[in-house]
Amino acid sequence: MRLFQMIRDDDVSGVSGVGRVAEVVEFENGKVVVAWLDGAKAMGVYDSLDDVQAVHGHDGTTWLEAGELEPPRVEPDVPPKKPTYRGARLMGRRI
Repeated sequence: MRLFQMIRDDDVSGVSGVGRVAEVVEFENGKVVVAWLDGAKAMGVYDSLDDVQAVHGHDGTTWLEAGELEPPRVEPDVPPKKPTYRGARLMGRRI
């Protein structure tokens, strides 16, 4: 899986703006998801990065900049709190 940022110099459509406008993920099977950051914040699925560039490249005013995937967040192992009698009673359960 590879991550990219879609960067746009000129917004020819007047919809998405300029600068960093979308996050792009390319999966191992070649499929690509584009998640727009402003406007409707829509997502689109494409068959390849070439298809994304063909649709959104706007004659070179938009390009993809390689990014890095952040490691997944891992929550520390914290044992769950035991419910108190009062808490259980308020939830309608007996303990």
